[in-house]
Amino acid sequence: PTTAPTSGPTNGATATPAASPAGTAAALRGVEIRPIEVARPSLLERAIVVYYEAGSFQSHGFPNTLYRTYTTVAGAERTVDLFLKFRTLGAIGVYTWVADPAMDELVIAVCDTGSCGTGVRIPQPGETERVSCYNCRAQPSGASDGRVYRSLDGGITWNESGRLPSGSTFVGWRNGAPLVRVPGFHANGRTEIAYESWPNGQPQSPPLPGLDARSFDRGTLLWLDSPDSGRLYNDAGDLIFVPQDGLEGHQYYAGNLHGSALTLWSAAGSGQSLLFQLDPQGAIARAWSFGPNTVAGIPGVFAGKLLATLNTPASGYQVVSVDMARSLVTPLPAFGEAVRAGGVGNGPRVVRARAGDFAEITGTGSCLNLRQRPDTDGPVLACYADGVLLEVVGKDGVPAGWLPVIAPGGMHAWANATYLSR
Repeated sequence: PTTAPTSGPTNGATATPAASPAGTAAALRGVEIRPIEVARPSLLERAIVVYYEAGSFQSHGFPNTLYRTYTTVAGAERTVDLFLKFRTLGAIGVYTWVADPAMDELVIAVCDTGSCGTGVRIPQPGETERVSCYNCRAQPSGASDGRVYRSLDGGITWNESGRLPSGSTFVGWRNGAPLVRVPGFHANGRTEIAYESWPNGQPQSPPLPGLDARSFDRGTLLWLDSPDSGRLYNDAGDLIFVPQDGLEGHQYYAGNLHGSALTLWSAAGSGQSLLFQLDPQGAIARAWSFGPNTVAGIPGVFAGKLLATLNTPASGYQVVSVDMARSLVTPLPAFGEAVRAGGVGNGPRVVRARAGDFAEITGTGSCLNLRQRPDTDGPVLACYADGVLLEVVGKDGVPAGWLPVIAPGGMHAWANATYLSR
């Protein structure tokens, strides 16, 4: 990405940190808050695949969507709308989804009755009354249960795989399977939360009593002790994030970079988001300001890089890459173009990103045979549809016309390079 800024540094001063003149950094607890400069828009760099959502999150409105974008060797950005099928099936929307760490296996639930809103399901005889499901209107007949679909090839082909009871949502990935959050009303008026694995319904427990599951990337499990305290634990029960006094709004544990946690906060009264890097003890080590009237979304951290979503008065929602060493933000406009072309509301919001040399299966008309050896007579291990991404794991010294690849699920095989777009 280019480093030539289109605008000067923003004023990093906030109501909580010490004030400073325009164009200089503020400080918080002795740590400089560095203002972020904005570079010219750029393409997504090669060897990165980004997954991002769009939709009216946690509100009545458009169905959630999931896009996948990567840049080819030739510099073209290729984008696939992974949830398109469900908008064309007549389903109201995808209201909950989860994926494994590699984004190979995805499990979703769709709402196909009523409107995408919130209601309370009327319990049937012998049932426990449940809180309504997000994005499914209640139906006394139980028709508001979500239809579950599962993909084992990164979201290209889907198979219907049962129902998700009204009120239940996917909240993360645990022990190789989706984890389901099942809220329920009890006689004392207190809402109790239960967890179970999908699809076997095996009961699951938080790492410590009373914790509630969170997943900012639709997979990695984190646990919140209460909305008021904001303390977060990992799935082993280790305390990994404690909010800081004097900061308000959404306080997200955003991931890891070089062994240090990254978090997003809002400074009281400032109208801006601050990005913090914490040391292993949870103290603020470095800090950056995205500028006034700018709201930052949860970052995606991968391969020593950072992606975030910014909402600015001038540009609206956009995905950016953040070079923290140079305090530089580079807009990536193709993400927003894909969302607008899909006609879907709020977004984009980065969910996951993967680094690697990827190739998309194209031009088969059906599926591409992956073989045990680089030969058309080699045993067929699997056949993957057009649109599936394969990771290329070597190019030098391989037979002409063939590439060694890793398929979704981790299988190593050989693929005919004629049908791979890189």
